Amino acid sequence: MIVCLVDHKARKLANATIGYNANGNMVSDGSRSHVCGGANRLSGVTQGGATTTLDYGPSGTRVKKSNAFATTLYPDANVDTIANRGRIPTRATRIQT
Repeated sequence: MIVCLVDHKARKLANATIGYNANGNMVSDGSRSHVCGGANRLSGVTQGGATTTLDYGPSGTRVKKSNAFATTLYPDANVDTIANRGRIPTRATRIQT
């Protein structure tokens, strides 16, 4: 069951209550909490004590996702990495930490 109000945001999904901040960003979905940073972008998700953080570049695209198990980098053509030199950039590079 999904319950919506006039603003078309889901307030309940099955038995989970969905929470939003003043800007309209989802901050909880019943099992995870979400943190929104600059430009209302998702900057972190916590579930069961484990947190994943997200970082964005100047153009607004995601450049990094990190948690306790790994860091994933998302280089684009404007990022100078060893993987990008002389080759077509890869979509994502996963670094085990």
